Amino acid sequence: MQAVAGKTIRTLALAAFAAITAFSTLSTTTGVVATAHAADAPPTVAPPKAASATQRETLTVLTSYPEEVVATFERAFEKQHPEIALQILWRQHRDAYDYLQGPKQGGVDVYWSPAVRNFADLGQEGSLRKLDVDLTGLPSHVGKFRISDPDGRFVASEIAGFGFMLDPAALARQGLPAPKTWQDLTLPRYRGHIMFPVPSRVGFAPTLLDVVLQAEGWDKGWALLSEAGANFVFAETGGAFASLSHGMRAPISVAVTIDFFASSAIANGAPLTFVYPPGTGYSPAHIGILRDTPHLGAARTFVSFVLSDAGQRLLFAPDVRKLPGAPERVSRCPEGHVRPVCRQRGDSGRDV
Repeated sequence: MQAVAGKTIRTLALAAFAAITAFSTLSTTTGVVATAHAADAPPTVAPPKAASATQRETLTVLTSYPEEVVATFERAFEKQHPEIALQILWRQHRDAYDYLQGPKQGGVDVYWSPAVRNFADLGQEGSLRKLDVDLTGLPSHVGKFRISDPDGRFVASEIAGFGFMLDPAALARQGLPAPKTWQDLTLPRYRGHIMFPVPSRVGFAPTLLDVVLQAEGWDKGWALLSEAGANFVFAETGGAFASLSHGMRAPISVAVTIDFFASSAIANGAPLTFVYPPGTGYSPAHIGILRDTPHLGAARTFVSFVLSDAGQRLLFAPDVRKLPGAPERVSRCPEGHVRPVCRQRGDSGRDV
């Protein structure tokens, strides 16, 4: 199932759903406050590294990933390639595109981020060069959903799925069954118990709307969202979902979100589960090399590392916990990993 990424549908979706979120005062009347997470506002530029005796080539990477994700990859990459020093620039997707329109594309060598629309636009306008790295074993689709550029200018480095993060203990206290389908979200018994992201403020939320509309159809999808909106407590930051790893606060027992929040929380011991409803969709994160990079060799080395077995296995780290974009390159998925992409692998990983 392919999530619609077109600007027209996104614009209509955001405008229409604004009417639903207008009554989001539930977020204050129920006592649930969407708190900011440290990852929402990371430093603009990573601290400079200490000079070494041997001159190192500096590679500038633009990303929106939180610091714990970037640091995990940075340590592993520089250990394997000590001749290359990474300089990390942080920009959220709204600002990253504008930044790359500057002189010499802002001095960026590699763009690495979950920003589907940005990569599509940058590819179409010629701002990305062909990767020319080994892409053997990298899927072009998940089901019917294309996750990588057919012209080889950017490729999925990881993907995320959408569904329901559940607190079984909270559901039991409230006498509620776990929702399993998008339609379940409309049931009156869930009123005030479901956290849902504000599409105009939370980065993954527009794609989440696309997923529901694709799964249910345009008319039925909007009818479902309008009806379910009466049950929602609206969250204005992605950090509100990250904070659920410490336990859901009453009356919340369900969060409609992207899977890596649940995966990371579960890996760190949180008593939560995650359900992928029928007809769910996936959102890829991509990696690409900028057209004007003066460090092409180093850029290809970094891209190759991210897509390698060593790089893809870093996605399973407890503070990262994402789905591999190249599952066939991963030697083994860990037990308990939320990973619909790897179901066919037959290894020890499983859905939770």
